[in-house]
Amino acid sequence: MPLPPLGSGADAPSRPLLKDIAFERLYAAIQDGTLEPGEVLADEALLAWLGMSKNPVRHALLRLRDAGLVDIRVGRPTRVSALDPDRTNRSLLLSGMINEWAVRATTATLTDAQRLAAAEAIGSLRDHIAAEDWFAIERAVADFFRVFTDATGNEVLRWQVDRLSQQLARFMRPGASRVDPAVMHAGIDAVNVAVQQRDAAAAGAAVAALYEPTRSVFLERGRVVLPAD
Repeated sequence: MPLPPLGSGADAPSRPLLKDIAFERLYAAIQDGTLEPGEVLADEALLAWLGMSKNPVRHALLRLRDAGLVDIRVGRPTRVSALDPDRTNRSLLLSGMINEWAVRATTATLTDAQRLAAAEAIGSLRDHIAAEDWFAIERAVADFFRVFTDATGNEVLRWQVDRLSQQLARFMRPGASRVDPAVMHAGIDAVNVAVQQRDAAAAGAAVAALYEPTRSVFLERGRVVLPAD
């Protein structure tokens, strides 16, 4: 691959959590580029690297497949999914639609603790941008919008948002995105200002403005030219 050492197994978690630990380690390796798009994930190499049996590793790979990060096909080697600009843009569009709805639906009724959590996510985002910690930037954005999806109480929606966040984390890597983190921070901060004022309409409009470039690209790339009459 090559893969970095994971350290000794002396502090390894209990066996019921091995599948989750395998997922987190593989997920992080894909997101930070240790495992590159198109790279073959050979069973024996993964088992040796993770120091686990086949079952938890297989479970982790299936979760990564469901998140769109791993390509598993019968008769073909398992690979890290290639970066697909069209798929990324579709995921961004869907993420924007969900986030806008959740913000509009919950802003007026958020508790003080929830509004504080949103503000803290903004602070973390600012710090991570200053440190150019791209993986943490994505996590901070996800944490901000998760406040609102959690507030909806809709478990299916929360699952979908988590899945989209996993797909989009690679989008924030240097060279994979044209997003200016400072512009993104300003856009999310505008959402937060309206949220702290409990102005659902303004908060929703700020989310829509944040995702407008994504919407424009989606419409441009997906435009169907109709035949002339």
